[in-house]
Amino acid sequence: MTDRTITDGGVAGLPIHEGRAELLEEIMAIPTDHQHRTSATDELAERRRNRWLPVAGAAAAVAAIAAAVAVPQLVVDDEKTAEAPAAAAPGNGEIAVLQRDDWSLDNASIDERWGGELSYVADDQSIDSTPANDWGVTLDISWVPADEYAALVEDREHITKPPGPGEPVEVLGRPGQLWSYSADDHTVVREVVGDFALELRGTGLAEADFVALLDELVAIAPADLDAHLPDDFVTDTERSAVIEEMLADVPLPDGFVTSRLDVITEVDRYQLGARVTAAVTCAWIGQFADAKQAGDQAAMDEAAEAMATSRDWAILAEMQADGDWSSVIWDYADTLAAGKVPPGHQQGLGCMHGTEE
Repeated sequence: MTDRTITDGGVAGLPIHEGRAELLEEIMAIPTDHQHRTSATDELAERRRNRWLPVAGAAAAVAAIAAAVAVPQLVVDDEKTAEAPAAAAPGNGEIAVLQRDDWSLDNASIDERWGGELSYVADDQSIDSTPANDWGVTLDISWVPADEYAALVEDREHITKPPGPGEPVEVLGRPGQLWSYSADDHTVVREVVGDFALELRGTGLAEADFVALLDELVAIAPADLDAHLPDDFVTDTERSAVIEEMLADVPLPDGFVTSRLDVITEVDRYQLGARVTAAVTCAWIGQFADAKQAGDQAAMDEAAEAMATSRDWAILAEMQADGDWSSVIWDYADTLAAGKVPPGHQQGLGCMHGTEE
């Protein structure tokens, strides 16, 4: 598995899937006794009206949100979720997977509101000997709800100057349009099938190689995705048990409701671990912040001592080799140990609670 540190150059080459970018912007939390919900209906409505970012500004937006790690977001507010219902899953061939022995699934993110994304990496990174990006030879497959198709195409038309339609191509028997960011960076948007529009982006590949790779795709229904995941990814039926295992050595604050973690749909173990540990860290920082404001030293000490054990959490030790997330949690723990509320933790973890000092 590749290093998950996000560099400036990497962000510049990042495929921007706008539904995912908006989720990164929405700061919501798993509420516990020490956390307070904040209504953001007007703000979220405005974001939805502007969610298709211009290509030139999209990387900067992700850079500002993501910092050095993938930021987990947990959507559990029923009122907010109802504003954007999940896209229906049934149907044949709505999404696609790549099934080639010389390519590996590196990352996957499935979201019930906006669709999902699968990121594949070629085992042979010399397909293009001089890739003009920091991502190597990759293929990203993403899908968004059908009603986003027109806006997606309009946005991609601005890849070229002047803006215009892409080159006609066929993807899995359906029409699509191809645009090129550079000589070895291309994207295709396929027309809507069922509930989803499909986008495919290849980096480190000449256009002819990218188009040839599209012929290797296999069309599947979203409900069948679990059957196409490698063994080291987490399926829907496995997720609850995996979350329980991740929390086995993690102290939880009073009022923490583990069943609320069932809203997480990540299939990538690293991303799942990030969201689970973010939820726990949010709760402990929330207790610390509230206790500090109330002058409750005992509750502050309890939170700081609980987070001090984070260096012994098995899931963070496992994740350390693959990215920076563990270090982020440990930095927050060190700040609590110093008697302070970590600045910016709501954005970094995706949580909201009382004011920080």
